[in-house]
Amino acid sequence: WENTVLVFAGDHGYMWGEHGLSRAKDNPYRESVYYPFLIRDPALAGSGNRDETRMVGNIDIAPTLADLAGATPGTAIDGRSLRPLLRGEGADWREEYLIEKPTATTKDTGTFRGVYSAVGGGPFTYVLHDTGEEELYDLAADPHQLESVHGRPEYAGSKDALRARVRDAVLARRGPG
Repeated sequence: WENTVLVFAGDHGYMWGEHGLSRAKDNPYRESVYYPFLIRDPALAGSGNRDETRMVGNIDIAPTLADLAGATPGTAIDGRSLRPLLRGEGADWREEYLIEKPTATTKDTGTFRGVYSAVGGGPFTYVLHDTGEEELYDLAADPHQLESVHGRPEYAGSKDALRARVRDAVLARRGPG
């Protein structure tokens, strides 16, 4: 127990009627994107419990466990070690997170790509659906994502910047060629 790191995480959240969706999990809304994620590191014993507000995700679990075990993962691994955050260090950290549902399923609600972002004065959620529809939420003014502001002129600059960030992130994942 003294040298065992314990990780508890879900793989997604569930919708229970929010946004008019029942038992849905593949949506760009906080209820689907956020999930429980806890780490107990005995090396931090005595430092107390704390909540981390920076953007972390399941892509960070493998690099974190490798780092804590003293292993070096391959170069093609996504995510970053959470060690600096676990230690409470002022690490330079991501300010946006790509969200996507790139393939259709039998329970499909449509394909989308989007980003949760603090870039450009956020926090925002921007979503581009395969139908061409867009959603933009100003999370400071509307944390429950109830009213998309994608059509409001005062948000045009933010929407354009976030659309470009989604395009760049998707292209970066595809790689050259």
